[in-house]
Amino acid sequence: MRQPYDDDDIGYNKAERLAARLSRIRDDLTVTASRSHIVTGILRDPETVLGYDLVIDATADVGVRTALEHARASRRGQWPATVGAVFGHTAERGVVAVALPGATGATHDILRRTAIDVATNPPIGWGEIAEDFFPRSPRTDMFFPEPGCSAPTFTGSSTQTAALAAGLLWSALRVLTDPRAAPMTAVAVHITPPAAGHVPRPLTWPNDVTIADHSGEYEVQVSSRALAEIRSEARRGARIRGEKVETGGMLLGMIDDATRTVHVDFATGPSPDSHLSSIYFD
Repeated sequence: MRQPYDDDDIGYNKAERLAARLSRIRDDLTVTASRSHIVTGILRDPETVLGYDLVIDATADVGVRTALEHARASRRGQWPATVGAVFGHTAERGVVAVALPGATGATHDILRRTAIDVATNPPIGWGEIAEDFFPRSPRTDMFFPEPGCSAPTFTGSSTQTAALAAGLLWSALRVLTDPRAAPMTAVAVHITPPAAGHVPRPLTWPNDVTIADHSGEYEVQVSSRALAEIRSEARRGARIRGEKVETGGMLLGMIDDATRTVHVDFATGPSPDSHLSSIYFD
């Protein structure tokens, strides 16, 4: 809906016309274009991707994000840094996700983590982002919180979207050039001043602990905070009830069949009505 093409580009392949446009920026810049189905082609046999320094997911399809996540999972240490972004419904706010090489999750997982962390109890400055992407009352007009291309994802002028896209890319590059950057980062960008006056700080996550399930088909990813809670509860139980009394609780997360991942985001200790003994936990 807001792509930088001219009337002269009509009827030509978009990648080829964009390559020609980018080549005009600098005489010493070489830009090549290729056409392939991303999911059934490039990501099915992604060896060529490993030779690049940066991958920017600029698609409008959540299926591409999940396919990228799945293809990357077995090659995390070799996979280049990966960036993806989403626009708010009025193109005034956006979120960019940055995954460094070796990060547990890429853009699909980082946006999932962002939703969890800001939807119910947003950190300072993230309230407007939460209302933009995860409103408490559903909007009556069509809006999908996905990267915009051909789907009705947002409304906004060409100037707005160009400014927001530039701000999102610049924010991603700042993360990529920061030697102290966390493996996974989400940055919120405003092109209008935040109403509350607070500029949101980036959200960051360390890598999860990963384990293959017994079938070998799914990977279990346990977040650092869930693992810390599990260890803390085990130590507390041993201290209060002795080492031979079992303890337990609940694991909270999700099963993502598209990426074949089981996410464990939070853990709780035993509920007040639990029965704990040296024989069983109920």
